[in-house]
Amino acid sequence: MDGWGSTNRPSIANRFVQKGYEDGVKAGATAGFVEGYEVGVMYGLRTGQEVGFYYGCALAWQATLPKPLPTRTERALESLIEVIRQFPHDNPQHEQLTDLLELARSKFRLLCVHVKSSLKFAENGAGGSMSF
Repeated sequence: MDGWGSTNRPSIANRFVQKGYEDGVKAGATAGFVEGYEVGVMYGLRTGQEVGFYYGCALAWQATLPKPLPTRTERALESLIEVIRQFPHDNPQHEQLTDLLELARSKFRLLCVHVKSSLKFAENGAGGSMSF
């Protein structure tokens, strides 16, 4: 026997391994939470900006386009506004969030065709030119 008690060596090594594992799991969970939060904030901000852009354009067109609007244009405008009003404001994990965003995008593109506009949402805030 070497004084350290040869029977304790595996036990001590296992405790260090277990402690290292537990510390690694805690550190990984913390890092994952922080990274997930940051990604969620960025995605949520971008989504909010995009939906706000579509809503603002729809309301501006609704207020400024000469009346009476052609039936298809009016339906496209009302349809876009209705989709945007269905957006969940307090549940970022809503199961239809992605579907609603895709639907709003397609309805906005359709409305742009009706009002002869080349507007597009740009993340950096630089949109296209607005023409009526």
